Amino acid sequence: MRLLFEFFRRAGGLKCVYRHCIKVDGKRESSAEHSWRLALMASAVAGEFGLDSSKAVKLTLVHDLLECIAGDTDFVEVAEVVPRKKARERRKRWRLPS
Repeated sequence: MRLLFEFFRRAGGLKCVYRHCIKVDGKRESSAEHSWRLALMASAVAGEFGLDSSKAVKLTLVHDLLECIAGDTDFVEVAEVVPRKKARERRKRWRLPS
């Protein structure tokens, strides 16, 4: 049970990771906001594409979990940054309880 609570605590860190994209209000979106909105969209449209909505939502909820430890990467600089981000995530993934 302790590991589960530790996982939830660390996942809550997504609220403090700000993405590089700007929202319509001029503020940066947090990874938590991004994941929530993506899960909502997946839930709404999965059936239209013949996908299992439960699996689609689960995937969207975990796809950025490592960002609570490794941070976000600007998609404009992907070619240059991705190898460094992947290495950073590999080094830090052990910190997320499984």
